[in-house]
Amino acid sequence: MVEIINKNVAGGIAGRRSGNPKGAVIHNDYGAMTPKDYVSWLAKRKANGQLNLGFAQYYINRDQIARIEDTFNKAWHTATNEGNGWFLGYEVTQSFGDVVTDAEFIENENMTFMQVAEDFHFYGLKPNTTTIRLHKQFSSTSCPHRSWELHGWSNSSVQNYFVKKVKEYMNLGKTVDQMIKATNKKVVIIAGSGHIETEGWKTMNNLTVGMTGKSRRLEAFNLIVKVDGKPVNVKGSLHIEDLGDVTNNTNLFGTMGISKRIESVKLNIDAAIEYRVHQQSSGWSKWTKNNQWCGIKGKRKRIEAIQFRVVQ
Repeated sequence: MVEIINKNVAGGIAGRRSGNPKGAVIHNDYGAMTPKDYVSWLAKRKANGQLNLGFAQYYINRDQIARIEDTFNKAWHTATNEGNGWFLGYEVTQSFGDVVTDAEFIENENMTFMQVAEDFHFYGLKPNTTTIRLHKQFSSTSCPHRSWELHGWSNSSVQNYFVKKVKEYMNLGKTVDQMIKATNKKVVIIAGSGHIETEGWKTMNNLTVGMTGKSRRLEAFNLIVKVDGKPVNVKGSLHIEDLGDVTNNTNLFGTMGISKRIESVKLNIDAAIEYRVHQQSSGWSKWTKNNQWCGIKGKRKRIEAIQFRVVQ
């Protein structure tokens, strides 16, 4: 369940807007707190006369949506009059360090996109690169730093990703509750790491284990999948150099210390997940459904990375 927290902490301190907002700025908080933590923390800031240091209308993760200022009021979240006065601020929380995995952070983003979609429906806004903006487009900052790393390292790629996701959620309904029901929402968390030739173990990034562009074979990987907080079974088989098809019944797949490449993958996961592989000289394969082989057997081509995605 998603906890909705409406507590008007700011109380209009930044002033009231004279018309409807022009759009949304999606931030990364550069912190580790949950939205509920921010409610109490910002209340203390206000009591100490420090809200001028910055606040947004919303603080959101995959479990909580906290609105601390009415959307018809301004907020101090971009360090510019235009951004503060005419754009709603949404903080994707827990963006700092390793407090959440990349997969969990993407779930935090998705819940934020749901709220943006609801507000855009309410104000009659259409998602595009004029209405959905980045903090760094208003002032000198690294925000949204983690989204920046996950979605392309440029204004255009990150903006286009945000726009696409908000459009998807706008197509599902007009309230967050409706959208959660329409997606039959289950929080799916995918985490893991890959053992890479000459590199050793590397943590999953952007739902990907392994490394592309370096001509390194993926030798082994582990995979952790949770649905609504409960671990699910991950089984499957790999086709490994000189060893052929090898079946695994644990979350750890492959070999280490014997320099063997993985050539094909078949995973059976008790969750709605698809996967694809990046293979030597072939690039990314098509997305593959559960319990089907992905990759080319018998051609002596190394798999360099495996990427996962959650499907409805």
